[in-house]
Amino acid sequence: MKRITGVIGIFAVPISFALSQISAGAATTVTPTGQDVNTAVEKGVAYLDTQQNLNGSYGINSGIAIPETSLALIAYGVSDRGDVNNLSADRKAKVKKAVQWLLDQQDKSTDVQKKGAWQSSNLYTYSTGLALSALSFSKNANAGTADAITAGRAALIRLFQGPPNQVCTTVDTDPTSNNCGGFNYDFPSVNDFRSDESNTGFGLTGLQLTGGVPPAFAAIDVGWQRHVQELSTNKKATRNDGGGTYQPNCEAQWPASFCSNANDTGSLLFGYGYDGVAKSDAGVAAALKFGQDVLDVYELDKAKGTDAARTMVYHTGANEDGSCSPGLQACDWHYASGEGGYHYSLWALSKGLGEYISPDLTSATNWYHKIADLLVSQQGENGSWPADLRDDASVVAATGFAIFALGLAATPPPPVTNFSAAPFAVNGQCTGVHLSWTNPNSPNYGGVEIRRRTDQSPSSHSDGTLVTKANRPATKFDDKGLTANKTYFYGAFSYDTTGQLFGPEATATASTATCVLAPTGQPRSSPNYLGPGLLLFVLGLAVAFGRERRLRLG
Repeated sequence: MKRITGVIGIFAVPISFALSQISAGAATTVTPTGQDVNTAVEKGVAYLDTQQNLNGSYGINSGIAIPETSLALIAYGVSDRGDVNNLSADRKAKVKKAVQWLLDQQDKSTDVQKKGAWQSSNLYTYSTGLALSALSFSKNANAGTADAITAGRAALIRLFQGPPNQVCTTVDTDPTSNNCGGFNYDFPSVNDFRSDESNTGFGLTGLQLTGGVPPAFAAIDVGWQRHVQELSTNKKATRNDGGGTYQPNCEAQWPASFCSNANDTGSLLFGYGYDGVAKSDAGVAAALKFGQDVLDVYELDKAKGTDAARTMVYHTGANEDGSCSPGLQACDWHYASGEGGYHYSLWALSKGLGEYISPDLTSATNWYHKIADLLVSQQGENGSWPADLRDDASVVAATGFAIFALGLAATPPPPVTNFSAAPFAVNGQCTGVHLSWTNPNSPNYGGVEIRRRTDQSPSSHSDGTLVTKANRPATKFDDKGLTANKTYFYGAFSYDTTGQLFGPEATATASTATCVLAPTGQPRSSPNYLGPGLLLFVLGLAVAFGRERRLRLG
């Protein structure tokens, strides 16, 4: 978080270490068990128990109280699997008090831009994105949460640096393309039009966890994400290593640590995922490779024992060239001392890599195994994780990021049941499919990700076209803009409250060859539209008993 600052910490960079550590293969990991992960989460939450202020907030820096409190609430949400009733009476009281404090900080004014937003130190996107994320984990902690999420989401949409808030385009040659499609610290204006990957990551996360990124925004954000990736196909990049950067044309305006770094690569990856970009995309593939290189570099650093820096890293090589141990003369990976964000980067990478690669704690080559190893091995005796300042912001924030990255090593949630797909007419054309399902009564059920293909059922949560990612308690969704006379195969993959563990698939199939059509000029939402149902003809009058299905995002 580029401007959420506490005391700036300068970490010593070891420069003398065995040359044998030049390759990733020299790093070793300790295999953490599910119990190790869950114990680490419990210890981290126990530490946070001691950090609540009398007013319900968390942390000691009032300038970042909203982000710190939000990250603490997310940690409790991981522990209780999204249901405050799973907590002890003492912790339940802490969460309720923190949620009430957070609700009290929301802008209740009539300001057309700011109403519904949160801000600490004028950091609107960071604060609103994190507050929404926190409330998505604590929906049943306060009766006012649902309305707060609705108002906050509307404010976050107004913070978007693109149409309809700004007149701009992501076309490379257009001067507005450097900023079009992301998020800034504040609301867009004529005199303050900018975007950066850090703000964008928190803005997208807040949207994703409260109903998803609006498709119109996703289409524009993809264009902006392309401009902050170091690839030869990006005219605003100078390298080809696949890493994410803070802003377009990074090398021309920022220190090297802002370019091809761990923090922004994680945000780039989950940005692609939330925008619905496929795993087969060249940009996604390059970012996945770079992100896994980062974890290998972190493992090489961890192998230094007490000399390990445990700070965020960045890459200066012209091309992707694997991993090496920072500090060695031949190594083009470097510690971003003072920039920081080690735990922020592990959180971002966990969400980014998790969008495309399933977590597997038992596989030493899997990203989740490496993140669990790195975090479990670093946790302090008091349950906290040390802040890698600046971007970790504080010990409370670092601990929240670590727990958000780890999640609980739990069994995946059960699948949704009664999953069905029924075609319906849109503007007189059979181009829509209504999807409905029943949520499992399981405390670790977080929602369902629905994918579709036109040849067979999707094989995994990363296969096929993303239709929706619907958080609990959503039970229906309308898939529009399809092609008539075509068969669609749907797969519904339940996910846990961390969004990382996916359960068994439920499937459904629909054909848009036939469906009940609305009369010409009468859209499906028209009160005169006769929906699917039993038609009774009595004395020449048609009486329809139909049920209109409405879009529900979450």
